[in-house]
Amino acid sequence: MKKILHKAIILVIGICFFIVLITGCEEQELSDKKARLIATENIELKEQIKQLDKEIEKQKNLVKQCEGDKEVLKGQLDGGMQDMMSGVLESIVQENKSLQEENAKLKTQIEQLKK
Repeated sequence: MKKILHKAIILVIGICFFIVLITGCEEQELSDKKARLIATENIELKEQIKQLDKEIEKQKNLVKQCEGDKEVLKGQLDGGMQDMMSGVLESIVQENKSLQEENAKLKTQIEQLKK
């Protein structure tokens, strides 16, 4: 009976050892697969980052260009407004001068009529 018990114990230990070896190999295979998947994903993510960096640079350049265009348009608008204001002011001054002259003539006529 002792021999059978020893053989059974050795058999159980052998089976356990075999199971541990198999699961260890499977875990290593899974670890390798995971590592490869992670490496592939990292490469893809790096490519995406490069593309996004390029897009960011394009957008920054576009913003700079728009800011330059904005300054040009602002300068044109300011110049146009000054020209328009000076034109309007000039016409108002001329109209005011002519009204003053007409007013002086009318005052003279009123004075002549009063006499």
